[in-house]
Amino acid sequence: MNVVTVTGPVSSVATATGNTILGATEAGSLDVESTQSMPGNFTGNVSAVSHVTIGTAAGDVTSLAAATGNTAEGDSDGGGALTGNFTQSAASTWNVKSETDFQAPNAQATSASIASQAIANSIGLNVTDASSDVTTNQTNSAHVDAEGGSEVGGGSGATLQYTAGTVAYSTTAVGNNLTGTGTGDASQTLNATQVANGDLVQAAGFINVGNGQTVEGDATATANNLAVTNTSGPLTVVSSQENDTHFTLAESVATDFEFGTGQATAFGVGNSALAGNQGPSTDFTNTQVNTGGIQAIASFTGDTGFDATSSATAMGNAAIGYACSQCGGVISINNSQVTSGGGVEADSTTNITNTTGANRSATGVATAVGNSATFYVSRPTN
Repeated sequence: MNVVTVTGPVSSVATATGNTILGATEAGSLDVESTQSMPGNFTGNVSAVSHVTIGTAAGDVTSLAAATGNTAEGDSDGGGALTGNFTQSAASTWNVKSETDFQAPNAQATSASIASQAIANSIGLNVTDASSDVTTNQTNSAHVDAEGGSEVGGGSGATLQYTAGTVAYSTTAVGNNLTGTGTGDASQTLNATQVANGDLVQAAGFINVGNGQTVEGDATATANNLAVTNTSGPLTVVSSQENDTHFTLAESVATDFEFGTGQATAFGVGNSALAGNQGPSTDFTNTQVNTGGIQAIASFTGDTGFDATSSATAMGNAAIGYACSQCGGVISINNSQVTSGGGVEADSTTNITNTTGANRSATGVATAVGNSATFYVSRPTN
């Protein structure tokens, strides 16, 4: 998309999907038996690219590129029980890649929201006033790359001369992704297996602004991700995650010569699992093994401004489980986490050139953790 001058909004959206299935019911039960594959006897790309160029001015700008290899969804909205088996696999002969390129070096914009997302396998399960009992199995060996330009990943990223609003640039890369959502009077039982053993899961973004009120650069790379939440009935999750991805990298580089608030955030994790219930009970059996290399790099550079932050977090395994104390909450946890080999590294840099100006704060945080687990019972508002 090439824009010279426009006062209204500008939007560029590019999506690419290998295999997709949706099963849903509003009355009666639903059983889904689904197998999706990007097989090794084929070589291919699932690629989404969004390029935006602005000459002098634009209003609110949106640019999105989203590439997904296999995606499946199962829903029961006030119907009967959701049951089934979901299987997804992506072979090493495949590339799943997204790229956003936003170029406005001599232009101004009211605001800009730019995102690049690449996911090899994704499953979404949603029940409202219903129950679910589902088994999932995901294996990713593909090359997964969400780019927005970076020192490591290459590309042009985002460049803007001026905004009085917010420029937000996010890159997200996931090997295997599973989400489960229960609302109303819902209960969920989920047995999930995720294996990641490809060469790369990378999210890398670069953003450069001449004068911006708020500049945000965020990069998240996860080999295996599971997030299941519930609001009422019991929640039971059995999760097994294995990551042997050669390299999982999250890199965010942001520069803003004159700024109000500037930040760069990078989060890289091998295995991430969340089982949270605002209802009375959570039963969570979690097994995580990470043998891959994890790296998070965050860098913010500015000349004159107020608040600057860079934060890089790298984790081999991360697990969270919770239930509601106001509901007589009970949690039952069986947790096993192992990180070995590969290394876990976090690097954060905050550089302000003109320290005699109006700068109020400059913060840099780097956190590297092999295994992290948090389990608690609290009020839903907490």
